[in-house]
Amino acid sequence: MAEIKISDKIVPFLVSKARYQMLRGGRGSGKSHSAALKMIFGLLGIDPYLDENGDLSFRKSTAHFRGVISRDIMENIRDGQYQDIIDLIKLYELEDRIVVGKSPYSFYCPETGFNIIAKATRQSRNDAKAKTKGIKDPTMIWVDELPDMEKDHFRKLAMSARKIGSHCQIICTHNTDISEEHWVRKEFYETKKENSFYLHGTYKDNIDNLLPSAIEDYESLKITSPEDYAVEVLGEWGAKKVVRPFATQYKQEKHRKECTLQPNRTIYLNVDFNLDPFAIGFAHIWEDKGGFHFHNFDEFSIDSGNLHEAAKQIKSKYGHLMHNFHVSGDYSGRARSMQSPSNESNYELLMRLLGLNIRQMELKPNPRHENSRSDVNFLLAHSEDFRVDPINSPLLERDFRIVEVDSNEKIIKSNRGNISQQADHLDRFRYLCNTRVVKEWIARKQQNIR
Repeated sequence: MAEIKISDKIVPFLVSKARYQMLRGGRGSGKSHSAALKMIFGLLGIDPYLDENGDLSFRKSTAHFRGVISRDIMENIRDGQYQDIIDLIKLYELEDRIVVGKSPYSFYCPETGFNIIAKATRQSRNDAKAKTKGIKDPTMIWVDELPDMEKDHFRKLAMSARKIGSHCQIICTHNTDISEEHWVRKEFYETKKENSFYLHGTYKDNIDNLLPSAIEDYESLKITSPEDYAVEVLGEWGAKKVVRPFATQYKQEKHRKECTLQPNRTIYLNVDFNLDPFAIGFAHIWEDKGGFHFHNFDEFSIDSGNLHEAAKQIKSKYGHLMHNFHVSGDYSGRARSMQSPSNESNYELLMRLLGLNIRQMELKPNPRHENSRSDVNFLLAHSEDFRVDPINSPLLERDFRIVEVDSNEKIIKSNRGNISQQADHLDRFRYLCNTRVVKEWIARKQQNIR
């Protein structure tokens, strides 16, 4: 076993026994290295502690160890934590003490009988359901890139480590390019969580382990892009830069305005049927001498995609105005639904629960992303009065700001743990923009512009 070099910066982390261990910082700060090292110590039955002089020392652990490395999907574990641990095993010449499992990704120490297993919280990028079964009494869980994991998936993962009489540390490593409204910042940083250890690092804390060329790259950002240097290198908080926004014409100063319910106007209810959540929006759309008015005045997010709960909330707030409803949305809602004992479609069930009639429904095939992107941006650029209410419709407002498209103009949404890739409220808005009242206005406006 080769000598292990440990910086003073990470000593408090190695000896901490707090339930939550939050490691954040910029590129090259050694977050993953530190987490992998603590996992290896656990696997080898080594307990780091501070002696009477306050110096780092090691002793044989008397506690059982069962480790878990976790991320959103398995391929990210393979390319991340799994490889990080393998790299340290080779660096510190531990190949004769630790057995590396290739399928499934795992590690086993014959001396101690301890192991580390890999557990993804989703089966695939398109799977929204948490998969945490099979984790039995873990003592240490390492979640890398925590913001990529959905809050509910992390909660279920943490709940797997709550056996009475057991003690489990949950190590969370992540960068800081997440907005202040992200669940990670709200859950762990808005107010410091009880029984938690926090460590913030930069490449300067890990400089002995970095190539000179990497250090030069980090330092060059200070001149070429100070904002990126602050967030990506120094690990200061900051939202990820939106490179290719879907809503290129959205301007907060122009479009983020208060809206009010107008009881005598048509209420355009638009819905996106996700597994979790259902995204529902409410808007007024009309045209007069003042131009074209589009007011997004309210929205609901219904957890677990429960239509009965959705109908209950809609009726509670707008039950006296059902006669004014005009419903549009996700075309897939025409398929038969398991939520209905009579095998009705989602739209048929919603109609029955709300007491609507077929004349209030306008269901059209979902538009292609590139086509609806063109329509949405034309609407934002040319409507005389487009508004999204910042208080009652914050998720649509957020989607306008942060949702991105790829080079083919397709919305990027492969990772639901990333809020910029959820796009639930943007989707239901896109379906609304595909309705007759909006499409006819766009056609007339384009003709007049020519």
